[in-house]
Amino acid sequence: IFTVVEEFAKPGRSEAEQRRALRLAIVAFTMPYADKTDLIELLLALELPVAAKRDLLTVLTISGEVVSANLALEGIRTFLEAAKEKAWMFHQNLWEITEWLNLLPFTDRPEAILEALDLVPKDLLDRWDLRGVLSSLANAPGAEAERVLGELAKRDHGLLGEYEWLNAVLGRATDSAYLMLFDLSCDPKVADGKNRIDGWTLSNKLADFIGTRPDFRAELVRRYQDPNLAVCHSLIEEVLARSPNESVVLAMVRSYAEKRKPFDERLRTAIEGVALEQRPVSDWPGAYELYGVAVPDLRKKLFAMTGDNGDEARVAAACLTAIDELRDENRYVDSEPRHPDIDAGRSWPLEIPTEKEDAS
Repeated sequence: IFTVVEEFAKPGRSEAEQRRALRLAIVAFTMPYADKTDLIELLLALELPVAAKRDLLTVLTISGEVVSANLALEGIRTFLEAAKEKAWMFHQNLWEITEWLNLLPFTDRPEAILEALDLVPKDLLDRWDLRGVLSSLANAPGAEAERVLGELAKRDHGLLGEYEWLNAVLGRATDSAYLMLFDLSCDPKVADGKNRIDGWTLSNKLADFIGTRPDFRAELVRRYQDPNLAVCHSLIEEVLARSPNESVVLAMVRSYAEKRKPFDERLRTAIEGVALEQRPVSDWPGAYELYGVAVPDLRKKLFAMTGDNGDEARVAAACLTAIDELRDENRYVDSEPRHPDIDAGRSWPLEIPTEKEDAS
């Protein structure tokens, strides 16, 4: 096939033969091949409209080749120029622009997508038309694609609430991409109250990741405690509650006390995350059993917070009660002392012995 393509792509061949060379090349480049740099350059240099080369460019990117962003930008400019005299193209052939846009993240300049969007009239595309672009950015190599995703959200704050955009950033699966989500959420110019990242989706996606990245969790706790980042505290709190440790619980207790918030399901989720362990059932795929985890240091610190009648004492006492309820439901941990702070100068509330304990 390549032999025939090379023959039809030679200088002096007719337009019909050159177009046939492109069609055959589209087939050939879907199969394994060795270095064809010279042939690719020959095909892209053919004196044919750039629109005729779009499908070849798409196949080349799928094959792993890096093509020039200038060709895609030329394709968009050519379309817009033709549409000035044929307005119907904006409605019936708009897909041509989206095809060029989808290609740009895989070119030698992924950031050219921003330049391309500046070329297109603002009222021509909506967020729905950018789904392919977002998918391309999720899979494009290099850190530049992440920066473009962030820039798109800064241009259109409503993208924060779009599942396709959030899924594209999460699909990058890098620390920098995840931190970018919180950077945007903590920027009052972007997260202005109306536009918010879906905390439920984010917490579900990041729960396992945070559990293996103590530094990442520590950074989130730092941001959660920073009063200057209050705009994103609720989102960070929701994420941390799904992947907590002792420092997360204590930070949440202090935050709840400062805001005079009552003990709620989110704080209970964090308590369950540190006080319970999920163990898979060997003969039941997907099922698990809950077991108590010893948290003596956490209980001791919570008990120390109950020394007065303030809001912090109220929240801390509610956390201690929740831990005791979990112990009642899932059995006590033998290695955990019943009295977490015997040196505090205050006695822990006496427990009523069961009939069996009384008899012994």
